[in-house]
Amino acid sequence: MFQIVPSFLNFRYNTPEQLQQFNYGKRGILDIDHKRLFTFGSLRQALRNSGYEIIEERGIPAPYPLAIGDNILSRFLLLVNHILMFFSKGMFAYQIAIVAQPLPTLEHLLDDAYKASEELLTTYGETSIKH
Repeated sequence: MFQIVPSFLNFRYNTPEQLQQFNYGKRGILDIDHKRLFTFGSLRQALRNSGYEIIEERGIPAPYPLAIGDNILSRFLLLVNHILMFFSKGMFAYQIAIVAQPLPTLEHLLDDAYKASEELLTTYGETSIKH
């Protein structure tokens, strides 16, 4: 599973004024489709609690070229954003990208064990298996 969500701790939304009110808009981190806000830690915990193993997590920088056009300033801002994310991805990542895979469920493990025992019975016959 590959999931990208807004980073709630992003410094642009972490001022006292922003923490008191959320102004949802048509685009951006606080767009109308984002119903839950996560930090790296809270998303990691939610996925682990739901039975997923985290494979990789990354911070995604703000889309400066989309906001102000693809020019030298936007590329410079992206570079600065990457450098800042190196020191604190939670504070400077615009979005969070996580790759996770589901852990096997008990039902899946029992199915695998049943299939493996069926294969053994087929291959070696019932008489060679000691009880």
